[in-house]
Amino acid sequence: MKRYGAEEMNTISKSTCISCHYTKPRDEMRQRSFSEKSGHSVGLAGNVGGMIKQGGVMKARPGNKRGSARINYRTKKQWICNECWKGRPRWITTLLKTTIFGPLYVPAYKGMEGISKVLYTITLGYFVIGWVKDICLAFLGGLRNADGLPNSRIF
Repeated sequence: MKRYGAEEMNTISKSTCISCHYTKPRDEMRQRSFSEKSGHSVGLAGNVGGMIKQGGVMKARPGNKRGSARINYRTKKQWICNECWKGRPRWITTLLKTTIFGPLYVPAYKGMEGISKVLYTITLGYFVIGWVKDICLAFLGGLRNADGLPNSRIF
């Protein structure tokens, strides 16, 4: 039976960086938590009805119909190395590019593909509403790039 010494038991866990995809020790990385949509469900329920007695007369009971919908979210934890974290886009750069070149810059920054990229550009950021939302997110440091990393914050 093999016994492990203290030096063999105290190893640092390793994870893969979500940006550069290199495996590094976790003490050289940061953990980021993301809220991610994981699914949805729709439920319909109802009583078929039946007969009830009111004043000696049998009457049909109205059916009780209900519907509900739910969107499920989960917290996804990922690791990013310190070099990639320092190299993420700067706050002022992202804000200026989003404000000036919004419909051209944001689809490339977010990693949009296919028809959504074309629609975002043609409709000026989904009829300017999405463009204004992205400017606000860039100002607050919440605009996420294709790797899911937020731009740096001013606050």
